[in-house]
Formats: sequence, structure tokens, C-alpha cells
Amino acid sequence: MDEAPQAMAPPSPFTAAVLRMAEDPLSVGGTSPGSRLVTDDKFLLWFAPPIYPGLSVVQRVRASDHDLAEAVERVRRLVAGDGRSRTEWMVGWSATPSDASHRLLRLGLTETEEPLTAMVADRAPAEPPAGVEVRPVASAQDMVTFMRVQHTAFGADEATVKGSEEAARAHWEAQRSWDHAVRYLAFVDGEPAAAGQATFLPAGVQLNGGSTVPHLRGRGAYRALVAARWQEAVRRGTPVLTTQARPAARPILERLGFQPVGDIRMLADQL
Repeated sequence: MDEAPQAMAPPSPFTAAVLRMAEDPLSVGGTSPGSRLVTDDKFLLWFAPPIYPGLSVVQRVRASDHDLAEAVERVRRLVAGDGRSRTEWMVGWSATPSDASHRLLRLGLTETEEPLTAMVADRAPAEPPAGVEVRPVASAQDMVTFMRVQHTAFGADEATVKGSEEAARAHWEAQRSWDHAVRYLAFVDGEPAAAGQATFLPAGVQLNGGSTVPHLRGRGAYRALVAARWQEAVRRGTPVLTTQARPAARPILERLGFQPVGDIRMLADQL
């Protein structure tokens, strides 16, 4: 599958700092408690915290025609040395070489899904419907609920859901003193319905992890999460939201006022 063109970005009205955050949030401080970031001149490699076991992600690919293979081998050594076996590569429109995604496929990576769309909003989203409550995660039990919502939304089995509870409680203890990474829960008629994170950065707010349990979709919980994080962005003086949307989420975000600014190809390297 190496015939698709390299992801490209259309002209944009947003600043370079905002576009950088939308494309490669790890490059502007988009990490979370319990995670680890390896900085190399050719890539950024992020080891996720224990609440996402085994997850490692590469962003900001900046190699030459001649040393991309070397960068891949270095990432593989680092990932294996950390006891992990899979890496997600997020290849945006600024990646080098210009055909980086093609070359990575030839080096043994595989394309795992349709490209994500980097999106930006710099105005207030539509108001959510009444009856949806949103509040920040404020306790270890809230953190357990947050992970349960995410796992349920993404179709994890019950064993995975239950197994995440201890890690969630430990992660809460690590995160509770961090002001720049905040998780939120949305409730519909008092039932946990949706979850999402906001990472507050100098140029704006990066949204990720947005998810809604299947039986409560269409009730406005996701919209309420976006609105709550917008309000906090305004309060902090950085009224810009960025996110990386899967195809199913893109039309929802466009209706909320987000604009697409470029595509990000998703590749995986299984050791």
C-alpha cells in the first residue's frame, strides 16, 4: 500500500505554532504524567503511561533520504529495550523526506487505518443540549470511570476494562498535581457517557481521547466535552483547540466549527 501520496496540508489561516501543535503535539509539550519522551533530531518517540500498556508513538519525523532506515532501526531498539513490541508512526505533512510514508512502508511498516485529519477551532463551538453534565476527573474513582468509558467506547473486552482499574488509580496519583493535562467526564442523566482529555499548551489546547459509550451516542455528550474544554481554553487565555480526528469524527467536529488543516498517515511497526 505504498502508492498513496504523502499527506499534504492546504493553505491555512492559522499560525505556525498552532499548525505545529495540530500536526505534532509531542513537539510542543503534549505529554502526560507517567509517560516518557525520547527526543532525537530525526523523530520524537513517546512511551505511553501504564494506563495504555505497550503503546509507543512516533511523531515529528525529520530524516533525510539516506538516514530514515537508521531512524527506524533506532526506534526499534528503543522500543524493544523498553519491553514493547509495537510502535505507531504518525506521519504528517511536514515529515521528511517528502515521501517518508512510502519509504516507511518499504522498510516493513504497515498502514493501519485511514489517515487522521488534523483540525483546528478558534471560535466557540455550538452549545451542547441540556441534560449533559461535564466535570474534570477529580478522584481516583473518577479516573477508573474515565478508563472504563474509553475502553467501552473502543470495544475492549471486560477483562481489559477490569485490568485497567489498578493502573488508572496509580495514574491518578501521578496526574493529580499536573495542571496542564486535564481529563473530563460527561454524564447523560447521571450516567457516565463520554470521556476526553485536554493538554494545555502555549499555543492552545490539544484535545485527544474523545470517546462516547455506544448506547449513549447522539445525546450530545461529545459536544459537551468540546464546549467544556473550549471554555477552559478561553479562561486560560489560549482560545484555540486542535485535535487529530478519525474519519467518523471529522464531520462532527466540522459541525462544531473545526477546520481541517492537513492529513496524518498512520503506520505501525510490529517487532
